[in-house]
Amino acid sequence: MQGRPRPGNHGTTAAAASGHHRPAVRAVLPLALALTLVATGCGSDDADPQPTTAATTAVTSPEPSPSPSQSASPTVAVDDLDGLEFTVGESFWHSGYMVTLDSGSVEAERDTFDEVTGHTLTVAGTFENLGEDNFWFGPDLVIVQPDATYEGTNLGDVPEAAGGLSVAGELTFAVDEAFDPDQAVLVVGTADQAQAEVPLQPAAGDLVDLPPMEADVQGTMSVDPLDVEVVAAERRWDIPVDHDQAPAGEQALTLHLTVTSRKTGNWGLPDGSFVLLTPDGTSLPVDGSDMGGSLAGSEAGTDHEGLYLRFLVPEDASGQYALRMDPPEYWFADEPAEAELAFTLE
Repeated sequence: MQGRPRPGNHGTTAAAASGHHRPAVRAVLPLALALTLVATGCGSDDADPQPTTAATTAVTSPEPSPSPSQSASPTVAVDDLDGLEFTVGESFWHSGYMVTLDSGSVEAERDTFDEVTGHTLTVAGTFENLGEDNFWFGPDLVIVQPDATYEGTNLGDVPEAAGGLSVAGELTFAVDEAFDPDQAVLVVGTADQAQAEVPLQPAAGDLVDLPPMEADVQGTMSVDPLDVEVVAAERRWDIPVDHDQAPAGEQALTLHLTVTSRKTGNWGLPDGSFVLLTPDGTSLPVDGSDMGGSLAGSEAGTDHEGLYLRFLVPEDASGQYALRMDPPEYWFADEPAEAELAFTLE
């Protein structure tokens, strides 16, 4: 509210008291001054001055712009796969290794702007080298789902163990947002080999682990001066001695032997001296052996243990088989001779 001057004697009252009349212009000046005082609130000393409208109007300062250091951090995109962990808990045999897969995890890969550019699946486990030589676990690996396929990248700790020993290792795969462990199956090996199949979760499918199997084959076959005894046998899809795998649809039948020579001197018994007769009469050649060296002999007989012959048979092989031996002529003083050992595969 504008302040008003208190009532008092002003110029017009004084003029009347003196009886003089001044020109009108002089009377106007005090009135103008009074009006000015009223307008500015500058009356007598007892008047309560009030702030003007300009003084009471709040001054709004502009909001300061945030400096770059004060800018909000960009929001990291939520990624459903990043940090995913799951248990596998399955074993399989391939390429001369027994592999136990323990767990899997997925980690997102991000660029400098924190945008997701890809994902890496890591499957960790224990890798046991069943062969005698130092060798790495190197078959083809692929994760198969109904709607996606992911090949192994070999970016992890590629397993390599000395013969007969185990190491911890990892298998890695580049996956995308479609990856789902409940639908994912690890396929080990190429299509022309016996392939292992490992579901990463039970719902993904059936385990094809390709375990070795004992074969009930024992016995001795003889020709003078040789005895060949089969002390044990096994059927398996992997071939540990070569870190290889049997062809698709076949198994390796390995016969473990002890050979006794009663011929004085050193004489060779090549693996071509043996064939495997199948139920339909087909002769299968030796696929692998360690019979290439010379065998020392004596009249009393010298034993050579730890030898083997390997044949490739159908993976569903069953029925009557026979191992036939036909040594070279130099083993005999008289006419050459043959021998057979019959056995049944189930």
